[in-house]
Amino acid sequence: MAREIQNGFAIFAKEFHWSRPNTTLGFGAYPSDEPQEHPEDFIEAAVAAGAAEVAEPKKKESKAERLAREKAEADEAERLAREQAEADEAARLAAEQGQA
Repeated sequence: MAREIQNGFAIFAKEFHWSRPNTTLGFGAYPSDEPQEHPEDFIEAAVAAGAAEVAEPKKKESKAERLAREKAEADEAERLAREQAEADEAARLAAEQGQA
């Protein structure tokens, strides 16, 4: 009876290709900072070859988390725009005072 191969996750630092022994199956992965899902035996071979590190699966962001993150990003962008406008106004006033 064949053993069941589970999938796992790894972050690949370099391109890696591998063929499963005694089969016609082959696998490949390319470098990425994101965890990639592949069969565990392929990941074990990649780790042994120094091409990858085992990683946890990327957690899927819930709608509430996405909305909270987007709001925080929008708030930060608004704050930065406000600070830039204040700096621009201060520079304009300083330039006017220098000309007067």
